[in-house]
Amino acid sequence: MKIILVGANGTIGQAITKSLSDLNAEIIAVGQNSGELQVNITSEESIKALFEKVGPFDGLISAAGSGYYGPLEKMSAGEAIKGLGNKLMGQVNLVLIGKDYINAGGFFTLTSGNLAEEGNVNSANLGMINGALNGFVVNAALEMPKNIRLNVVSPSVLTESVAKYGEPENRESIPGEEVAAAYKQTVTEKINGQVLKAYGKLKTV
Repeated sequence: MKIILVGANGTIGQAITKSLSDLNAEIIAVGQNSGELQVNITSEESIKALFEKVGPFDGLISAAGSGYYGPLEKMSAGEAIKGLGNKLMGQVNLVLIGKDYINAGGFFTLTSGNLAEEGNVNSANLGMINGALNGFVVNAALEMPKNIRLNVVSPSVLTESVAKYGEPENRESIPGEEVAAAYKQTVTEKINGQVLKAYGKLKTV
């Protein structure tokens, strides 16, 4: 099994790599500036070039993409659109372009986040992006060709990322290995069109 892992060097990507280590799979690590191969997910040409280099593959996991994180009053239309072009359309294009290269019966797994349905300050752009990704997956999965499966993992703040994003207000952070288990589920189980929520436990008052 040949699996492309986009964002392999990130916090989630590293946890996914470790989680999949017991499978008989060739993991092709891809990053913007690191990994075996590089891709700029904001560029359709770069995405096409990646798939041309890899050739036929069996699955793709995307743990990549960014968006504006900061106060709403400082979020310009340009900042919002930049996030849409990166985390949203970057991952959507991995699917739209990649479906012509993936083997029949393969899978795509994308990454959204709990901000799609759980509010947090400084997160309007990320919440918008995550909600759109979830909506894309549950609908596009119904039309994927060649029995290709399409799912999305929606994590809350990882324990390893608390230093960057802060401690969640209403939930405990969740260890990366627990989040990675949700991605592994999309590899080993024949699920399709699902939003897999990898959330930390709700905090008790």
